This record gives sequence, C-alpha cells and structure tokens, in this order.
Amino acid sequence: MKFCIVTPVFNAVGLIERTVASVVAQCRDHSLSVLYIVCDGGSTDGTLDLLISLKERYRFANFEFRISSKADGGMYDAIARGFESVRESGY
Repeated sequence: MKFCIVTPVFNAVGLIERTVASVVAQCRDHSLSVLYIVCDGGSTDGTLDLLISLKERYRFANFEFRISSKADGGMYDAIARGFESVRESGY
C-alpha cells in the first residue's frame, strides 16, 4: 500500500522532531510505501536545519522523506502545495 503524508510547519524547531519521529514510528511496517513531505513556510528559527538532519537520520527502503521550504500563504496553502508535488511526481 502507498501512503502520502504532508505536514505543514513554520518556526517549530521545538516541536517538529517529535512530529517526524511519530510519523516514522507509524511507518515501520515494510509492507507500506510511505512518502512523507514536510512543507516549511520559510522558518527562521532553525526548523529547516533540523529537518535536513532528520531526513538524514530516517532512511528506510519503504520511506521517502521530502522537504520543501519557501514562504507560503499559511497552513492550508502548504498542505495543498505538498499534495500538488505528489501529483506532479506521479507517486
């Protein structure tokens, strides 16, 4: 089964690691194929740097972790942008 998860984030360096770890813990079933996209709205508090290090930490055969970072129109815009990138990639 294929799943796609999109998480919007902005200046959440203190929370995003826990969020990502929770998603990863739920995706350890190797019968699943998971695409996880975190859409950062242009954070200035170190969130992007932390996401990059988490992407390196969480590498599994059935788990693809993508990060997008640019200013957006808020949470719903970020979510829409994330799912649009899924459609464009043909996942």
